Amino acid sequence: MLVVGIDTSSVTLGVGLWRDGMVLAEMVLRAPRRSSSLLPSLLDTVLSGAGVTPGDLDGVAVAHGPGSFTGLRIGCALGAGIGRGLGIPAVGVSSLAALAASTPIPPGSLAVPALGARRGAFFTAAYAPSGETGESGAYWLPREYIPPARRTPGEMASALGSKRSSSWWIGDPPPGECSATESFGRVLGGRWIAPGIVAFLGADMIAGGAAGDPRELSPRYYRETEAERRRMGADPDGR
Repeated sequence: MLVVGIDTSSVTLGVGLWRDGMVLAEMVLRAPRRSSSLLPSLLDTVLSGAGVTPGDLDGVAVAHGPGSFTGLRIGCALGAGIGRGLGIPAVGVSSLAALAASTPIPPGSLAVPALGARRGAFFTAAYAPSGETGESGAYWLPREYIPPARRTPGEMASALGSKRSSSWWIGDPPPGECSATESFGRVLGGRWIAPGIVAFLGADMIAGGAAGDPRELSPRYYRETEAERRRMGADPDGR
């Protein structure tokens, strides 16, 4: 099965390909504000570099949130368009699950992927490996332990309870002065979502029977949109 993965949910922009148990190709750019202009050409570059055409694809997977409102809309729109145009499944993958699965962790540990949500809060969740794929567990299937939500590091540490000392905080690092940092077994800042892993997780969903109706592919924000916050009189930046 050949699946293309698309990520536009954070500070990076990426496209990757997964086929027959391996990441075939992927490219990642740090250009979040140019997603709409760069994404189509990046897709073409990855496909042509791997020697495949759009018609060879069996599915498309998009990191559909949480993350950047604008980025998520762009990624989902392109993924849905590919699915409709080619008549193939288009599935949404949790951005946090993809970030977790992109990072090897020791057996018995939990991955706590984190994407900044402003004002000291983060989009976080916790995942345990439900099975490993690839050499040395370089990527793995995540099993949700704590569902995604907007939290402070302290709130996440409390939610983990006794598991926090064996949990790895992965992604956007908490503030250096944050005492909750010491609650985690390890903090890995500067990690990003690997688009090839988005494709891997999407391929697993499709193989598991996910319908992948392109019309149902939409962003998962996990907080109100700017328009909704303005209607409620809240800070338009969500801070």
